[in-house]
Amino acid sequence: MQLTVRLGRSPCPGINALASHGYLPRNGLNISMEQFITGITEGLNFETNFTIFAVGVYQNFTTTGYNNTLNLDDLDHHAGELSLTFLLMGETTLYLKAMPGQDEETKMEYVKILFREERIPFNERYKRTDVTITLEDLGKIAVEIAAKS
Repeated sequence: MQLTVRLGRSPCPGINALASHGYLPRNGLNISMEQFITGITEGLNFETNFTIFAVGVYQNFTTTGYNNTLNLDDLDHHAGELSLTFLLMGETTLYLKAMPGQDEETKMEYVKILFREERIPFNERYKRTDVTITLEDLGKIAVEIAAKS
């Protein structure tokens, strides 16, 4: 998918990359849970339950006027309550799992591109993983991070 101009965005580079590539509405506005589920599944192969959990946390912070939609920048309202270290370590670990590469160095380069440029590294031969990322995976990552903290 073609990369486009950055509009309203979240604190999460993966979500922003999905919007930039059109997996989520490019303008970042009034995104329904169904659009999040479809976009996150098609772009990164995260399971539906993972998306419902991850996005559902933010439903109370919507500024759209409707509790069933979010603007990407609504995600920023809740992020301040979480440890930045936890967020960065968790996202990095999660994206390493979602970014299949021939070797660890390639996977890390994919994640660096995602974080620095907020784009999916299609130009670098990224292919979506065939392994679905689950809510259980998120739980394991949280335990690993807590143990390192």
